[in-house]
Amino acid sequence: MQGFDDLQRRFDKVIREESKKRRQIHLKLNDLMKEEVDDEILDSGLRDRHGKVRSWQGKFPGSGGGYAAVRAIPGKNEYGYAYGYITNALENGHRVRRSYRLGYVSKSRRFTVEGYGFYDNARFMLKTWSRMGAEELAEWVRDVLEGRET
Repeated sequence: MQGFDDLQRRFDKVIREESKKRRQIHLKLNDLMKEEVDDEILDSGLRDRHGKVRSWQGKFPGSGGGYAAVRAIPGKNEYGYAYGYITNALENGHRVRRSYRLGYVSKSRRFTVEGYGFYDNARFMLKTWSRMGAEELAEWVRDVLEGRET
């Protein structure tokens, strides 16, 4: 009977502390994701020497610890454009506006600008890190149930 009481205490600990452990893992993943997005912005060909676009990206962990995201911070730049709007245009590309100024003839024949895809490129590593986070949580649960963690 004593073994069942010990097992019950271990189950209670898993139930009680699982959300804290999951939040720790998500915060760690959030740091890795932010670093990867910053690296992809640098590697994408976008000229961001001074880190302006990188500074617009923020870490957003879930309040309950159930998710982690990197996205544009709320707010607008000095010209009144939202950071999310600019980031979306850089990520996915955008159309080029035609000038309606009389007598102006554009020398450009481009109608669209291709995106840099830095979020999309960062998603590749996210799958690996998500798997690592799930394995870390599973190992913690196993250690608690086997009595190796106090």
